[in-house]
Amino acid sequence: MSSKLEKLIAHHEAEHAALIVQIDEYVEEMQYKMAHHLSKGLSLVSQKLHVLQNLKDKFYDDKENIARSISLLEDRITKEDSSWMRGYW
Repeated sequence: MSSKLEKLIAHHEAEHAALIVQIDEYVEEMQYKMAHHLSKGLSLVSQKLHVLQNLKDKFYDDKENIARSISLLEDRITKEDSSWMRGYW
């Protein structure tokens, strides 16, 4: 089962990446209507991928939220203006 699930996840990740590339190409060509249609497909693929990831790992959402928080804090720390940190310390 795990092998099939991993294959499904890999397929959906590849589809997700391909749709992003296609959308970017259509936006560059100013074909916004096609980009919009593909964005709907991207949304569906993202939702399916999210469900599959949660089936694989029940803590997937928690891990993603923590990783996103860490990334945001790292970005905030590396900014030149870190006055918010000086106020904290």
